[in-house]
Amino acid sequence: MKNKATIFENNEVKIFRSNEINFNFSKITGRMETWGKTKDEDPFYSPYGPLHADIEICAGDSCKISCPFCYKGNTSKNLGDSSYMTLDTFKKMFAKFPKTICQIAFGITSLDANPDMFPIYDFCRENGVIPNMTVSSADTPTDEVIDRVVKTCGAIAISVYGNQPKESRYTLIRRFIKAGMNQLNIHFMVSKSSLKTAYELCTDLILDPTLKAVNATVFLGLKPKKRGEAFQVTENSEFEHLVNFCFASGLKFGFDSCSAAGFDKAVLENPALSDEQKKSYITMSERCESSRLSFYVNVKGEYSHCSFGEDMEKGWGISLLKEDIDFMKDVWHHENSKKFRAELKTLNCECPLFPEIRIENREGNKTLT
Repeated sequence: MKNKATIFENNEVKIFRSNEINFNFSKITGRMETWGKTKDEDPFYSPYGPLHADIEICAGDSCKISCPFCYKGNTSKNLGDSSYMTLDTFKKMFAKFPKTICQIAFGITSLDANPDMFPIYDFCRENGVIPNMTVSSADTPTDEVIDRVVKTCGAIAISVYGNQPKESRYTLIRRFIKAGMNQLNIHFMVSKSSLKTAYELCTDLILDPTLKAVNATVFLGLKPKKRGEAFQVTENSEFEHLVNFCFASGLKFGFDSCSAAGFDKAVLENPALSDEQKKSYITMSERCESSRLSFYVNVKGEYSHCSFGEDMEKGWGISLLKEDIDFMKDVWHHENSKKFRAELKTLNCECPLFPEIRIENREGNKTLT
């Protein structure tokens, strides 16, 4: 690097300064402030390394529920076919990561699928990185496991499914709330066929006092891959209506970066919001971060730009476990990463992998070419 970068951290914060990108990260609240050469500049990517990682440490057929829209095609039928990442493997890979990483979102199939899960999380904490994860609402962990998650993870998200009986949909959420989990979100996958349940979920969160401690509902856009190919993405007007409903009802909500362009469109076209509010919301909205600020690693230790690009040529795939791999030189600044970032730039950071989910292709039943 031509320009000097400095990093400072303790048990509460990680602070990074350079000419290209700067950030303040709170290890207590998870709040991240990022800017470029000036406070008003939004950096396109971090040349010094990613800020976040998405790492799969459980894979295969160890899910508690077989989601009909699963883009990985996981099932709950053949438990003998599951696999997991060991602590030793994780340490070997972690040693290659740059110090810019603040958080890791861990991908698990079930809370009991990886016996090294908590040792991996503890190792992250010991090395200044906050572990987070998504948990299935169909999971039935012991109280001891729940307490361990609360003490170890910075935040968790609990996935709620429309095909799950309503009486059991919120059981695990209430258990985590009772155990004192402060940063608890709900994940819900939005497609044309799941919209009715999305509104039902919103209404339950508004009216049910036992769910008031939920931090936010995070709406995830459908990924048309594997079992997800059987579902349809929402049209712009449908997603905008959901966003506007949340604004009007005061419901705390979020969305994945894949849905950020749709959120921006909804905000800009919402007559109830002032210009100042619109600017503020869009400033907080972050479109696709893949190989700009974040990356994905599967259970085999293979790097992809994002989890949805795994096993796709454009998604890449290079093992981080090879002894001679230098993360910054051979991965982050590899020609494949540069090419992916260049395509993201031309698409205004909308998805290079699935054109179906770009906002220009979600107007009615527009035919893709």
